Amino acid sequence: DIITKADAQQLKLGITQAPEVDDRLEHIRSALSLLSDDQQEVIIQKFFNDIPNSEIARQLGKTEAAVRQLQSRALKILRDRLHTPSEDVHD
Repeated sequence: DIITKADAQQLKLGITQAPEVDDRLEHIRSALSLLSDDQQEVIIQKFFNDIPNSEIARQLGKTEAAVRQLQSRALKILRDRLHTPSEDVHD
């Protein structure tokens, strides 16, 4: 996963405990800032708050298909931004 539940909670609260966690959360914050407002809302609601797509769609006044598309595009941006070269190494 890109972010653990504990990281997500720390990110929401702005709380960190170790410098390496601070660095990782700052990297995530930076990646999230590349997303549109709607993409950010979908990612935060879906993955940080565990809200289902149907509820996110209702909140945003969009269809579930539109929410899935926002999520898909946002996750691609996040994967590209958070990708590290070590992830390319295969056994």
